[in-house]
Amino acid sequence: MRTLLILALSISSLLSRCTNGESQKYYDSGYAKYKQKDYAGSVRDYNKAIELRPDFALAYNNRGLSRKMMKDYDRAMADYNKALELNPDLSKAYSNRGLLKHDMHDNAGGLADCDKAIKIDPLSATIFNNRGLCHEGLGDFQLALSDYSRALELDSNLSLVYNNRGYTLHAMGQDSAAIVDYDKAISMDPTDAYPFNNRGLSKHGLKNYAGAIADYNKAIELEPELDAAYNNRGLSEYHLEQYDEAQKDYSRSLELNPKNAQANNNQGLLKYSRGDFKGALADFEKAVSQDSTQAISYCNRALAKLKLGQKESGLKDMYKYKALGHPDADEIIRAYWK
Repeated sequence: MRTLLILALSISSLLSRCTNGESQKYYDSGYAKYKQKDYAGSVRDYNKAIELRPDFALAYNNRGLSRKMMKDYDRAMADYNKALELNPDLSKAYSNRGLLKHDMHDNAGGLADCDKAIKIDPLSATIFNNRGLCHEGLGDFQLALSDYSRALELDSNLSLVYNNRGYTLHAMGQDSAAIVDYDKAISMDPTDAYPFNNRGLSKHGLKNYAGAIADYNKAIELEPELDAAYNNRGLSEYHLEQYDEAQKDYSRSLELNPKNAQANNNQGLLKYSRGDFKGALADFEKAVSQDSTQAISYCNRALAKLKLGQKESGLKDMYKYKALGHPDADEIIRAYWK
């Protein structure tokens, strides 16, 4: 009887090892497809891995990554939650869930997850990068810079971190310093469209509009469906009074992403400058509905309403602009609402 029991246990262990081995093959295949940007294919392989091994926490974590890239945020969140249910010490899952919360504009929640991840793994450059993004989303730029710099101390070969630190420097008005970081990111990975796009923002901030357009051109060459690059190029063209080119770029940006509040605002600005105040107002209305925190859209909508004789309604928009942190609204009110 004892011999039969030992034999039964041995067979069970062997079957478990076989199942785990098959699960690992699907996991490895899913990871390879993820690296190739075949996110749907990677999800299918992770499904198989999880089917064979339901307690495979890393497979849930990685499937969450693929689903995030597909913008399937709810399922990605469910995967990270399951990974942490299976393994509460999986720092990657906390970090990835924190990044997802950042993308979903829950930066406070993302920060809490990244803090947990750092307690578990204080030597992960990726986690510090993700926490930096959350600090940036909360407007804590100095803390974001500190996290990005710590990430680069841990791993100086992460072009993404140079890009992110550059963007924070740009947000702080330090465009010359930002360009240094973007140059570094581009030298490390010249196939990434985002540092080109972001360097364009800083060149625009320095009023180097032609240089900015050159960077946006490169970003679009690398990623033809990057809606932000079309919008940004349109704004630089607008400042060079290349209005027809700007309109084409705003239209393309909105074709790719109809909910791009910045593109709607900028298109409205172009129409306003051409005397199409009704068209401008319609665009500003869209921009405000798409992003109620974008203060400049309230200011622009106020000025369009003023042109159309909607003085009282425009004044309310100007007060909203002020409430969103723009004391210069008082000067505009004195100039136009006497």
